Amino acid sequence: MPSQNVSLTSDLMGYVSSLVSEEQYASVSEVHREAIRDLKEKKEKERLYRERVNQLLEEGERDLAEGRVIRFSNEKEYDQFFDQLDEEATKELAAENV
Repeated sequence: MPSQNVSLTSDLMGYVSSLVSEEQYASVSEVHREAIRDLKEKKEKERLYRERVNQLLEEGERDLAEGRVIRFSNEKEYDQFFDQLDEEATKELAAENV
């Protein structure tokens, strides 16, 4: 397996060493590999999130341009609409995570 040298602050090196000495990991390299895998996963989630936000912004711009908008008479209507939207989204997310 190819190798790389990594420079860490003394605090980080102490933390990594404690993980190994407490037998949570078999080696320093194992700690580094897991950290990099986690970072890779985090970056991919961020990329997908940004991609989805951009899609939704484009969809909103198209809706606005085509006159598909919701007008509210007052703040109560606005609050009710978004409370209902939040409730529906929460239910959808819960169903996806079952």
